[in-house]
Amino acid sequence: MKKSLILLSAVLLGVTSCGVEPLNEELYPTVFCPQGSTLIGIADYAYEHPELVSLQNGSQVAPAMINNQFDVVLAPLVAGVNVYSKVKNYVLDNIFVWGNLYVLSSNEEVDTLEELDGKNIVSFQKGNTPQIVAEALFKHNNINVSIDYQSDVSIAATSFIGGSAEYIVCAEPQVQNILTKKPNTKVIDLQDEWKKMTGSTSYPQAGIFVSKDYIAKNERWNEYVELLRQSVLKTNTDTLDIATKSVTLNEGFQKMGAEVIAASIPGCNFGLESKQNTKKAVEDYLSKSNEILSTTFVMPDEEFYI
Repeated sequence: MKKSLILLSAVLLGVTSCGVEPLNEELYPTVFCPQGSTLIGIADYAYEHPELVSLQNGSQVAPAMINNQFDVVLAPLVAGVNVYSKVKNYVLDNIFVWGNLYVLSSNEEVDTLEELDGKNIVSFQKGNTPQIVAEALFKHNNINVSIDYQSDVSIAATSFIGGSAEYIVCAEPQVQNILTKKPNTKVIDLQDEWKKMTGSTSYPQAGIFVSKDYIAKNERWNEYVELLRQSVLKTNTDTLDIATKSVTLNEGFQKMGAEVIAASIPGCNFGLESKQNTKKAVEDYLSKSNEILSTTFVMPDEEFYI
């Protein structure tokens, strides 16, 4: 998916010849990062500063935000919005994952969303974006399916590879990993299906959330967070380098190999947008979820966006 990438800083970090003081490494942000494709998005930063990046299970996102444990939390948008409605510790700097969901079918005769009608599907992360996107699409298209939710995408992927699941909702890099093992797998791109339903290019899936405390105590916070933004942008310009770094940071990625990770990056849909575009995308996504699934997301106020 082609996305418009924006220049978020006109000043080169660390340049002293123009009178700009170099950044203080002691103020580089500590980062909570869920294991999985999110890590690929900041692999450059995590590789250079492993001591500052805490790689944890995605179930720990909400506690990390509620307890204000990190300068930056990389989190699903849904988690960030839900926490913000209760405790306004973190605000949204940018969305950096714009849709990374796919339905995989081992049945060669089933390769469209409509043909999933009446089927049993294994998915993951109930209550989060995978559930919202898939169920909204099924309901909008009058497709009746039975869905078994697992806690993690790797569990869904294992069931598909092992043959116990014929259809799964999956995400990169697991999609590419499966294709190396089962090359005849049919792939239904849920980003394309979302575009058909809404007219939007895609949906905001995960964001960079910055602690309000970090902003308050660091007047140059924007320049430090820019290090993470640049890491995201590098995924689309230095793909092989990012893949090589990623496999050193995650045992599962190491087993897949750099070639699989590199092949998965386009499907992760990393990118950055302007504040205006980000705000509209967030509000459109939450509104569509409330409309179709009767969810009760409260629209974040202006202070949610920085």
